Amino acid sequence: MNLKPSRHASLIAAAGLFAIISAPVLMSPQLPLIGMDQAFAAGNGNGNNKEKSNNGNRGNGNSNRSSNSNSSNNGNGNGNGGNAEFGGNGNSGGGNLHAQLGGLNSLNRNVNGLMNSSDPRMVEIRQFVQAGADLVDAQAALVTAQTNYDTAAATYSTLVNSLGVGGYADTSPTGLQGELDAVNAALVGDPTNPDLLAAQTTLQDALTTINGGTEWTDLTNAAGILQTAGETVTTLEGATSDETLLAALQSAANPNRTVGQEEFDWAKMQLEETLADYLAAE
Repeated sequence: MNLKPSRHASLIAAAGLFAIISAPVLMSPQLPLIGMDQAFAAGNGNGNNKEKSNNGNRGNGNSNRSSNSNSSNNGNGNGNGGNAEFGGNGNSGGGNLHAQLGGLNSLNRNVNGLMNSSDPRMVEIRQFVQAGADLVDAQAALVTAQTNYDTAAATYSTLVNSLGVGGYADTSPTGLQGELDAVNAALVGDPTNPDLLAAQTTLQDALTTINGGTEWTDLTNAAGILQTAGETVTTLEGATSDETLLAALQSAANPNRTVGQEEFDWAKMQLEETLADYLAAE
């Protein structure tokens, strides 16, 4: 791994490393004037909705799992909230910690040594660190996606209001076409009704303008990107949870030894430092 100049160092210095990666930033999309289901459905059908953060696909941590795990990575063993389960083999709570750690002492090395290790027991550890780095990028991408979505939603809302159709429950093109179909059906039995004729004209003109512009396409694309960004963050939160870390540590531990709370807390602290170094070197 060739380490590059720092890109994340100021971010990590500003806020506590695992506080950043364990605090979800997904915000519920706000779009009261259009059908949200239609926006997301249309966005999911668009090829652009597969966009990710420029840095979000850098390692094995970015898997396509659907997980809603929440990390509580505060460096305090009592703060794990019972998320990680430990064996009761008496490894912790006394004696020499480094003797108890056994193979986990390998974590006490610099970032190059850990991330370039050929030891197969370190594979899951490296994946955990990589997922932490990916999560920082994914959360930043999610904030950007939310901002872009909000901008597109506001633009579309302004458009439909200016066209006189902002009062309909569903102002998507599909929803407005449904309203126009209902008006046309009503006009069959009452062809001179002035209110129906006015509504028909307004809806026809609005649909012509909307279908001829990019505002709705921009919105559906932004909705798809936002959804994908949120799913990526959720997946990476699972890949950086205490449960995932405990499993990785157990794989790295000496055979026939169960990782206890004390070993877990020590390893977690070491990996926080490793992740900080890894991010600072990119």
